[in-house]
Amino acid sequence: MPRPALISDPSLSSLLARIAAEYPGLYLAGGRIRDWLLGREGRDVDLCVARGAIRLARGIANATGGAFYILDDDTDAARILYQESGLVVDLASLRGGDIISDLKARDLTINAMAVRLADVALAEPRLIDPCHGRQDLEARVVRATSEEAFRHDPVRLLRAVRLEAVLRFRIEPQTEAWIRRDASLLPNSSPERIRYELLQILATAGVANHVLRLHTLGLLASALPEVALLAGSPSSPERGAASQLEWTLAVLTGIERLETQGNWLAEEERVLGPFSVELARYLETAICDQRTRGLLLRWAALLQRIDDVDAAHSESQAHESGGNVSGDPAAEITERFHFSAQEVNLARSTVANAQGLLRLAAKGMWDRRDLYRYFQRAIAGPIEPLLLARASQPILPGKQRPNGESLSRLASEILGHYFLHPEELVTPPTIATGADVMEWLGVEQGPVVGAVLREIREEQAMGRVSTREQARKLIRARHARAD
Repeated sequence: MPRPALISDPSLSSLLARIAAEYPGLYLAGGRIRDWLLGREGRDVDLCVARGAIRLARGIANATGGAFYILDDDTDAARILYQESGLVVDLASLRGGDIISDLKARDLTINAMAVRLADVALAEPRLIDPCHGRQDLEARVVRATSEEAFRHDPVRLLRAVRLEAVLRFRIEPQTEAWIRRDASLLPNSSPERIRYELLQILATAGVANHVLRLHTLGLLASALPEVALLAGSPSSPERGAASQLEWTLAVLTGIERLETQGNWLAEEERVLGPFSVELARYLETAICDQRTRGLLLRWAALLQRIDDVDAAHSESQAHESGGNVSGDPAAEITERFHFSAQEVNLARSTVANAQGLLRLAAKGMWDRRDLYRYFQRAIAGPIEPLLLARASQPILPGKQRPNGESLSRLASEILGHYFLHPEELVTPPTIATGADVMEWLGVEQGPVVGAVLREIREEQAMGRVSTREQARKLIRARHARAD
């Protein structure tokens, strides 16, 4: 079967042909070459030129209608973004002055291949492959280009594991030894770059195995020391896990199973199955920079147990990075990696409210007020805590583990109210304002007004009031008795 074209998208092919004709001497390199040889749909467009990449990128952007950004003045790298198509083209100057030297200075052999941009339209463009990356692709091996590859850029340590996970390759022994040797260098990389690689690994199928791989290579201790410490924190024997890390990995596996549409367990088919389309759409919703709720749920699950070990390291790192220490380890770490404020709140809410749901289910009884208060506490995201609680329930110790049927009933009610009847408990209509409360009680603006408005909304949730006049009578009667 013939290999698909290196550039199959007609608009991209036309753009690159225009660039190649007007700006000779460019090369297409990196991930797109790798993916093309693997028969995968490539996304990266990495171009390189002998020198003057920033100046050249600015000229290309102006000529082709793209938006221009400087990525790195020191390494002479820039980006062109085409808003309408979402296409991103990165352009950098060659390291060492020629394409062979540049490729040899890259991270992994399977990323160290290139073709001349003028040749990309050919059925079989000539491959420039000084590190034998094609051979490693055929052998399904991840190999560093040199002994110094990770020392030049420590974030490459995580990228090696990420490609091993995504491509289902294996890191060859010598490269693995270099990763272990250089793992301690990882904190020298920017938090944003580390975050990107970690999230890519978390997004991959078989997530628990990949997190364990990070741990065994010494990378978890460098990237997320609080999580690595879980390996030395004993778990309850009733959990069937030797350590808190093993327990965390089991929860991650449970999250992955719950997210997999059409793969519910029998008891979950009844509860989650009717909402499978809504759940999938919810988890695919991006919060910030294409980071989805489903991915952030996995992140929160990874951090769920870190309050069981010493959080001093977390606090000191958050302080050093200029973050605000919140007293919540999951939020502190999320903040340390420069997630958005919304994502920090979501991490905090997911972990805290999952524990609250498990306690509520263990009681075996709740009313509409309990559910209303849950939706108010979990306003950052009410579905994430539910799925985290569901994934955690089977492996909790006996004394802490709620009855599965009780948690299923609670889940059914939460999902039904959120997806089918949000006006009842999630976002009840406003029937009274602060001005109304001040008029009814003859008070000034202040904490009392807010407390009364919350009281009204809870009474709405309980079904006791539904109109402004009913709210007025209730509040005046209660506060008359209080006086």
